[in-house]
This record gives sequence, C-alpha cells and structure tokens, in this order.
Amino acid sequence: MYTGYQYTIKREYKNTNEWRCRRRPCTISLSLCRNNISVIREPGDHTCTPPSPKKRFVEEAISRMKKRANEETNSPNILPGNYKNSC
Repeated sequence: MYTGYQYTIKREYKNTNEWRCRRRPCTISLSLCRNNISVIREPGDHTCTPPSPKKRFVEEAISRMKKRANEETNSPNILPGNYKNSC
C-alpha cells in the first residue's frame, strides 16, 4: 500500500523493483529500491479510484495473515505439534 493504492510486483531489476497499480486497467507504476524500502520514482496520477477505508483495512489484514502464514510454514522451528502447546 502506498498513497492509498495497492500495488503488485511488475518486474524485478538488478537495482530496483517496478510495481504497478493493482487495479486494472490503471497503468500507473512506481519504482522502489531492490529491498522495497525507498521510492526511486513516484507514481503519476491514477485513472482508478482508491479503495474505501473499510476495504483497505480488510485487504491489509488479509495481507498480514498471508505473510504470517508464509513465514510460519517456511520456518524450520515451527512444527505442527507446537501449535497444541501454544493455546
């Protein structure tokens, strides 16, 4: 999420990553440094409307859940039996 809009990865270059607006047919893109921390090129004016605050909240929550699920399934320290003991 950046300036109220969501982006998806378009291309990965040697030193930068190119992201495009998640809403089609909007063609706006933004460039970030390779580790996606700083903006190299700001996006232009979007042709789409930004998502509502409620929709953004839901999409951000889903994104956090997906990220956590991916991190937990890729971690060698977490075994299925460990979930029984965590409750």
